[in-house]
Amino acid sequence: MNRRFSTYHITSAAHNGRIAGEAEEAKCAKGIDGIHKNESIRRWQPIHDSHVVSSIIAAYAGVEASINEFISRPAGPHQQEIRHFNRNYPGDLIREKPTLKKAQLVLRLSGVDVFANGEELYQDVNLIRMFRNHFVHHKQQSASNSLIGGLSTKGVGNNPFAGDSIGELDQYLSYSASKWAFESSLDFINEFHHRVETSSPFEAYEERLRNEIQTDWVGREPQW
Repeated sequence: MNRRFSTYHITSAAHNGRIAGEAEEAKCAKGIDGIHKNESIRRWQPIHDSHVVSSIIAAYAGVEASINEFISRPAGPHQQEIRHFNRNYPGDLIREKPTLKKAQLVLRLSGVDVFANGEELYQDVNLIRMFRNHFVHHKQQSASNSLIGGLSTKGVGNNPFAGDSIGELDQYLSYSASKWAFESSLDFINEFHHRVETSSPFEAYEERLRNEIQTDWVGREPQW
């Protein structure tokens, strides 16, 4: 597997998040007519919200892909431990695990520190996973309650398109949620690779990725 697939996901997370942010800025600055004259918010809410959802799904997909890519092509001083495990244990035991448990197993096999369950970065990515699962797998109400409780601590519940919407997560479909999901996912990927003592797959162009999600970049577009 080529590392570019994780790059596609992370770039998509940033790009879709930025589009949502620009829509929010236009609405807050000029009202709905500032986005597209004579078109109602009923049209623009699903367009805006779909970019946020796409951003969150892509952010976690970037985490999944980057971990899988490392397992497929391990690098650094601990690669032999991963290759040995892949060769000697049937059923592809690493790949069958959920992504975060998979990452923890790789760290454990490498003899380095795993993420503590209470570690903020680990908790953030787990919350992004729950957010993604709500849209992809339509988890039940109990999962949504846990998700809302977590999101309420992150300061991301400010979707200006939500209005009087009764959807339980509508207020959290915001640019700030996209930005948080993108940055947390990228930070997690970087920290995972740091712990296994190899370079992040995004090292050469991380600054361009982080610029991609900013909404004030008109006239200074990232050069890819």
